Amino acid sequence: PTTQQVTVNYAATDGTATGTGTDYTVSAGTLTFAASEVTKTISAVLNTDTIYELTEDFDVDLSGPVNATLGVPATHTHN
Repeated sequence: PTTQQVTVNYAATDGTATGTGTDYTVSAGTLTFAASEVTKTISAVLNTDTIYELTEDFDVDLSGPVNATLGVPATHTHN
């Protein structure tokens, strides 16, 4: 935890899933953490379709932290 407010940008990128509403929708944005706050939620809308597909995934990338340093990796894969 930190004693300062922290901000970090996030955006989704396609893995095997296709964004822009086809398989999922995640809006890019900025998370703001209050001092000592350590978790935030990013909402994703997962779309169902009638096409048989194996498990698909997409990544959430973090960038541009202010008052913090990103760990490794700075990307989380959701499937």
